[in-house]
Amino acid sequence: MCDQVNAFKCKLVLWEKQLKNEDLMHFPTCNICKSSLGETASYQKYAEKISSLRNEFETRFSDFKSLEGKFSLFSSIFSINIESVPNHMKMKVIDIQCDSDLKAKFIEVGVSEFYKYLPARFENTRKLAYEIMFMFGRRKSTYASKPNQRWPGILWRRVRIPSMSQVKKIMTCVYSRSLQVEGSQPGKKFSINNFAIRLCCCAKEASAAASDLEIFEGGNTVQCHRIPSQIGILDDKFGNYTEQDPMEFLQFFLHQLHNEYNPAALSTEMVKTNDEGQRLWQIYRNSENSPIVDMFTGQLVSTILCQSCEYKSENFEIFWNLSLPIPEKKTISLLDVFDEHFKCEILSDYTCSDCHNQGAIRTYSVAQWPKVLLLQLKRFSVFETPKIEKMVRYPPILNLRKFGFDSAYKLYAVTNHYGDMFTGHCDAVCKHPLTTKWHKYNDHTVKCIKPRNAITRDAYILFYEMMH
Repeated sequence: MCDQVNAFKCKLVLWEKQLKNEDLMHFPTCNICKSSLGETASYQKYAEKISSLRNEFETRFSDFKSLEGKFSLFSSIFSINIESVPNHMKMKVIDIQCDSDLKAKFIEVGVSEFYKYLPARFENTRKLAYEIMFMFGRRKSTYASKPNQRWPGILWRRVRIPSMSQVKKIMTCVYSRSLQVEGSQPGKKFSINNFAIRLCCCAKEASAAASDLEIFEGGNTVQCHRIPSQIGILDDKFGNYTEQDPMEFLQFFLHQLHNEYNPAALSTEMVKTNDEGQRLWQIYRNSENSPIVDMFTGQLVSTILCQSCEYKSENFEIFWNLSLPIPEKKTISLLDVFDEHFKCEILSDYTCSDCHNQGAIRTYSVAQWPKVLLLQLKRFSVFETPKIEKMVRYPPILNLRKFGFDSAYKLYAVTNHYGDMFTGHCDAVCKHPLTTKWHKYNDHTVKCIKPRNAITRDAYILFYEMMH
């Protein structure tokens, strides 16, 4: 995929140059039009479109530049110049390059199979290879998660974080806000036979237990073995008790509920407004109008401002959660994390489609805030094995006025992760929607906790709901 990305970037440069020079070698339709329009045809505007596409493409894949060295090490470990190898890996890479048996195996099986044959003493090199394989797996996820015959055992046992017991914890975090949608819209009826209703019935076994304080005090919960099996109907990777990322499961779970509850489109009429963001948001909500979308989705806007002519371009996209980087600071608050996420970005290689000068500033903001705000703290990096263990102090009441949100959010659940990138355990702390008491869910045990104990240094996913 990395080679394909680089090839496509080169093609965009070629196409832009050809259109500016009215060279239509690779544009047969334009060539036909030119023969009929003669000298009146101008292709400058198409060259500008290609330029805009190239800039956007380079921006979206800007992280590839910082990863090129690791990609080269992965694909050409026997020919790479040792000076370009990270210092902590140089000695091991020299050992690999000088091992004739390993070199013969590399030639025999190819790069995609080679790393599973590396001896245990090359653990860091194997981890690097596995993480790159996860990045370019066959599934949509950044991390591959389904075993196959090519990578048995060692790779597929270590697919990032927590086990399927986390299914119940994630559902516990969202059940009182997302699973009670059957009664949220008067007059609406949903098929009792569909997947979502069956899943809700399973989950309500857990919510029934959660509403009984005597059960809390006794430390027991209802066993809901049907939940993973129902989820596994649609995707077996979430139904076989293998380790999965809780945020990936949460996204999958909410999207499946949305697909089941989403009725026919509200309207196919053109939305008339001068506000482009509002127009796109309304078009989306007309076609995706389930109670799940109503609660969990928002709209982000990315603004690029040319530093020469101040030409501004905006790009709007829907989000279900915000994945927030943890800054390098001694004491970190959740607002510090938001500042890091929404900080300005200098685009020195950006070429303005209006004045054609280079240099721009990109900023991010939220155009539409969701009723339920899901925040993922990015404690894991693709190439940095150590987990970021820093304490992020998140408040019970989250005020985001400085980011353009006039109201506030209140915390109602937290998913915690303990361990490292490859192994670990999760639990959940949740605020009961009726009693407002906090409880901790840890596998088969549920117990009351004090509100201050909901703030932990192991927080991974934060659940906030909008205050009215």
